[in-house]
Amino acid sequence: MLYAVYAAVVIAALPFFGRASDRFGRRLLVVFGLSFIAIGSVLLAVAGGFLWLVSGRLLQGLGIAAMSAPATAALAELAGAQRQAAAASITALALAVGGASAPLFSGVAAEAFPSFPTSSLLFCAGMALVSLMIAAVLPDPRRPRKLEDSPSHVHQGKLIAVDAKSPGTADSTEGPFGGRDSDRIAFWQACAAVVVCFGAQATFFTISGPVFGTLLASHVLLAAGCAMSALMVASALGATLASCLRARVAIAAGMTLVAPGVCGFFELAGVVPVLALTPAIAAIGLGHGLSYAGAIRLINETAHGARRASYTSKFYVAIYVGGGLPVLGRGALEELTGPAVASAVFSLVIAVLAVGLLCSLRLRHR
Repeated sequence: MLYAVYAAVVIAALPFFGRASDRFGRRLLVVFGLSFIAIGSVLLAVAGGFLWLVSGRLLQGLGIAAMSAPATAALAELAGAQRQAAAASITALALAVGGASAPLFSGVAAEAFPSFPTSSLLFCAGMALVSLMIAAVLPDPRRPRKLEDSPSHVHQGKLIAVDAKSPGTADSTEGPFGGRDSDRIAFWQACAAVVVCFGAQATFFTISGPVFGTLLASHVLLAAGCAMSALMVASALGATLASCLRARVAIAAGMTLVAPGVCGFFELAGVVPVLALTPAIAAIGLGHGLSYAGAIRLINETAHGARRASYTSKFYVAIYVGGGLPVLGRGALEELTGPAVASAVFSLVIAVLAVGLLCSLRLRHR
């Protein structure tokens, strides 16, 4: 229920905050989002009932929605057209590092400290406040007010005129893709890539807790936290490798790893020792990092101009749809068919989507 509230709020609010960022700037929305995350975490820590929990999760969702697209757009704008690969990898690495440390920290704390939920949420609030203070003093790249006067882009808070045919520029009358069909296709390929890779990640997360808890016979939360952290460490490695590849090559490499990784993990989970699952976990993680970083790079290179954050927010909607469907859908399907069938269905769907996107990328390349 709480995850459903969180996901619904994020998906609904992302487009609104993306448009607001294009109008009012990046830093304001990032600070606003971090503030809501801090307040929501405190509410969850001191929650005295269900409504408090819902309110706290709602505020966290609003905070994530407010800062996701503006932060990604700001990094792309500050990096400049020549460093989009590095900007994309840094964005993906930030998610991977946070995703690797949080589950491990949570698993250890849950086993060691009875007051774990309260202390971890207050720690989250403190980290949000520290990040807020850092964001408040960083440069704020704002969109040019009159793109129609001359093609340009923003770098380090300054409007710089560039050649109209160079990457990353567009006349505001042509929309966020510069009027090019190839860029529109790239945008939707990027969205499809994150639906698949975050769907694979979420499918793994829904299966790994019970599986590792059963295999290790105890310490379920610690086992699940270690498994999730291992996957995100592999994702960080994939995001680093993606900076050396072209965007579509990184996505194709990610899809090639994700499909067998998800199916292999489902087939072997609960049957073989924990260490024997390492190749499948590594494949999912590497595929996730490669695909995510490659997709962000496509977004940074195509969704430019005066509405960068608006279209980046739609990209993040795809991320939350991909990550939310396995969590919510598998739970509903499990009630009807049982956990084994539900896991099999979602593993197969992710594999089929990965193969389909891989074929699309190859056909487009030809």
